[in-house]
Amino acid sequence: MSPEQDCTTTWELKLIGYAVSNQASVKIRDLDEAGMIIDQVTEAAGDLVRVNGISFTIEDPEGLREESRAKAIAAMQEKAETMADLAGVTLGRLVNLEEATDFYSPQPLYARAAMASAESAADTSIAAGEIEITTTVNGVYLIAPSEGP
Repeated sequence: MSPEQDCTTTWELKLIGYAVSNQASVKIRDLDEAGMIIDQVTEAAGDLVRVNGISFTIEDPEGLREESRAKAIAAMQEKAETMADLAGVTLGRLVNLEEATDFYSPQPLYARAAMASAESAADTSIAAGEIEITTTVNGVYLIAPSEGP
């Protein structure tokens, strides 16, 4: 709650009332219904409703993290083998393996909120976004001189 003051007529601030705002976060699992829900909230609450933004998250990212980790380790192994071949050495065993902190980065999309009356506004549409899960691994391998000519 914050005071609303009139300061247009004199240098004195005149209290004319109070403004109250509230913020809510809502989790909607069915993307197809998100626009309709925003429209219904706007219709019920009036034109003072503001949708500040929409972001996408993954409900349970652990399986995707495991998949990302497996792909990162396979890519590291392949790259190490290629580098060893190019350097003319034999790739030995892996002696150190570290994983950098993995993260996912939701790509936020913003809905067009109905700022005028709900009857005169077009339906709100929500476009799907992408969420990227990244895993970085670092490995240290032993190498030996290549056997051969």
